[in-house]
Amino acid sequence: IVIDGVSHTYKTNTGPLPVLDDLTIRVPRHGFSAIVGPSGCGKSTVTRLVAGLMKPDSGTVWLHGERVMSPRSTVGMAFQNPVLLEWRSILFLVVLVVIVRPVSVAGATIGVGLTRAERIFLAATAPRGIVAASIASVFALRLSEEGVPGAQIVLSATFTVIVGTVLLSGLGARPLARRLGLLGDDGAHVVIVGSNDFTMALAEVLGREGVSSSLVDADRLSSQRARMRGLDSWSGSIFSVQDVHEVGLDRASVFLAATSNDELNALACRMAAETLERRHVFQLPPSRPSDSEIGRISLGLFGRSAFSMEATAERLDDLLLEGWKVSATNITKEFSVRDWQEQHADGVPLAVIDGKRHLHVLAAGRRRSVRGGERLVALVPPRAE
Repeated sequence: IVIDGVSHTYKTNTGPLPVLDDLTIRVPRHGFSAIVGPSGCGKSTVTRLVAGLMKPDSGTVWLHGERVMSPRSTVGMAFQNPVLLEWRSILFLVVLVVIVRPVSVAGATIGVGLTRAERIFLAATAPRGIVAASIASVFALRLSEEGVPGAQIVLSATFTVIVGTVLLSGLGARPLARRLGLLGDDGAHVVIVGSNDFTMALAEVLGREGVSSSLVDADRLSSQRARMRGLDSWSGSIFSVQDVHEVGLDRASVFLAATSNDELNALACRMAAETLERRHVFQLPPSRPSDSEIGRISLGLFGRSAFSMEATAERLDDLLLEGWKVSATNITKEFSVRDWQEQHADGVPLAVIDGKRHLHVLAAGRRRSVRGGERLVALVPPRAE
């Protein structure tokens, strides 16, 4: 660091305030230097000059052999006062959150048709103003160059608002929405591709257990059959942006592709994995032996094989024709999974519904323990009924 003949004077309301006069300092590489003096002697000014936050009235500042003409990304500066959480910044945050934002939201939503609860939620989670932070930093630098006392408060107040509102929104948005009654069903929502006998039977059982589901099928007649059974069914393409939104993929917790078309199932799962976590995306195992490699391909490409490798679309259809049914059984300490297996030796476990009505589809080749109080959804033969 080389400070060569630097002079700097601040312009104040009472007149010029000189703080540096022909200052020359040389700090060698790997050296350590300290400037000691009373308040107002120019310590912070020197630091700002080296960081490029200010320009001297005369003289030059050099860093690593280059003249400092603008802010340097390699220089860090720690203020002597806790400006990030300075009390005036905190007070500004409180006024903004409690008074300014509610008033602005109330005015901006006049005639929009929002409910009182929705307005309250919007006022509490309004945008934080990242663009404002960028503008504020520019103003803070210009004010510092002009020698305005407390210029750093502009920047610190902005970032205090951003940090404070992000914490408030991140930690309080969901509890507030629940308190205001804006949250929908906290249970699972399942999107099922394919409206066939198996998916309709599965959706009916899930509905009785409090798990909502939406079926989507390109065939209008199949979708109509599902609607006639009281199910939420959509006729359209799962690859259509509009149809995906209507069936609720954006709020789904589980996706199941259960058509008789292996390729369609695989492509639908690949699309769904872009929205959901891949561990919640499932497809029926391939029906054709030539497609059996799909089940061994990386999970990142297609969905996980559901239920068991024998539970193909063709096999499920055959079992339903033989009178098998989808049922849900409550697992308790008195009636364990082992007891269920003894009664349903040939049954096909499909999923588990936990105490919060969250659905856990059983993946082929994977075991999941079923705890007391959970419901086991399975395909069982007629004699088990």
